[in-house]
Amino acid sequence: MERSVNIIANRRISVWTVLIALAAVGWAVTVHEAGSMSSGSMTGMQPTPVTLLVFLPIWAAMMVAMMFPAVSPVVSLFDALRRKRVESGMPSTSTALFVAGYLIVWIGSGLIAYAVSLAIPEAGMNGSGLASTAGLVPGIVLIAAGLYQWSPIKGICLRHCRSPLGVMMTYWRDGATGAVSMGMRHGAYCLGCCWVLMVILLLTGLMNLAAMAALSALIFVEKVIPHGDFVSRIAGIC
Repeated sequence: MERSVNIIANRRISVWTVLIALAAVGWAVTVHEAGSMSSGSMTGMQPTPVTLLVFLPIWAAMMVAMMFPAVSPVVSLFDALRRKRVESGMPSTSTALFVAGYLIVWIGSGLIAYAVSLAIPEAGMNGSGLASTAGLVPGIVLIAAGLYQWSPIKGICLRHCRSPLGVMMTYWRDGATGAVSMGMRHGAYCLGCCWVLMVILLLTGLMNLAAMAALSALIFVEKVIPHGDFVSRIAGIC
């Protein structure tokens, strides 16, 4: 019994370690790209919209950096359920594919962000953010973001992200396609929970590292720390 508990604990630590390491790589890539774009601006180069083939990999690195620490408990839970099923002689599935399915959703959201950046250059990778634009748009976006933090949809998505066991057991699917579909399902809940925070990132500038760090911390607190749902509502007021 003790040996089994140790194996589970070690496995959980391993899952967390891998995801945190990937998040660190994501931060390294993002910081490097932010520095490159900043140096271009400082030398007087005219900012130009990046292509989709450039935008999406940077977006993916940003999402890995911001989301992987917060999703670590869910991936750890999935891995534990997968191991129990394998030990019971049930079909195997893949934790890595679950993570891939999760990431597919967030990369897909990058297509929307890219479309916004084409329509509003200030919201692009090279842009200074929607807050730099004139008019009422930045204020309206902030008010809408704050209200969403109190909305029933946000509440439903956040509850799943904090306690996903019931949904996982209900929609469990074996095999490679099952792992990907479950990852995408959780990614959809996660996107429903956090998309408004990505809109705030569009306000401050996509490559604003300080804003990224602050939003990453808020996402982690919302999903992992006790009473994170309360913190989420307080953030809506702020």
